[in-house]
Formats: sequence, structure tokens, C-alpha cells
Amino acid sequence: MVCSDIAMLSINDRGQFMPNELTSMEAKTIRFARAYFADALATTGLMEPFANANAQQIDTLIEACWRGCRRGMAEQSEVPF
Repeated sequence: MVCSDIAMLSINDRGQFMPNELTSMEAKTIRFARAYFADALATTGLMEPFANANAQQIDTLIEACWRGCRRGMAEQSEVPF
């Protein structure tokens, strides 16, 4: 790891380094997840409050969920991420 890479990391509660930036695969996956997010909104009856949200706003919500999932996996893992 080079010094410039360290700026892209933060330390979680277990002292493990966690990336601050999404990988290109994660960013593409978040865009792919928009359709599933829309289906979940429709299924739960929550589509109306999000009707005027743009793609970036939706991506921000999905990204927050992904970051939480990624951190949760790291917190439970024996292998540092």
C-alpha cells in the first residue's frame, strides 16, 4: 500500500482499515441496484415520497446501505477487510 492509498481508508472499531471510496465494481453494482430499490419501494408502499428523487439521491441511499453492510461484514469477520 502506498501513502496515497492510506488517505482512502478509515479505521473501524476493531482497528481494521476500511476503504472510504467505492471500488468501480461497487459503484456499478449500486447503479444496478436501483431497479431493486424501486421494487422494494413499490412493495412497501413508499414509492411516492421518492417520486422526485434523482438517480444520484437514490444512489446515495443505496451506497449508505452498502457501506453499512460492508462494515457489518468486516466487524463480524475473522479476516480483516
